[in-house]
Amino acid sequence: SVVMYIGKTDRPLRERFAEYLREAMSPSARPELYRLLRLYRKHLVFSCATIDAPNRPIDVEKALTEAFTPPANSMLPASVSRVIRAF
Repeated sequence: SVVMYIGKTDRPLRERFAEYLREAMSPSARPELYRLLRLYRKHLVFSCATIDAPNRPIDVEKALTEAFTPPANSMLPASVSRVIRAF
């Protein structure tokens, strides 16, 4: 298994997930999301986690993105993108 995307939301998960699916059908979809949902649709598993205080969702998202470097995340932290650009 590979972590393909990491994100956070303040909205209900059902609503946010439905937005991703709608976007994947749109010609104006983000290229990473379009490829992910079109090519791997039958193989994807959606998972979520709640973040309890004092942790902040933005900090957890950043740490996970740095650790996994998901290919469908277009905006990676500077600490990661700097290394990727070196190659």
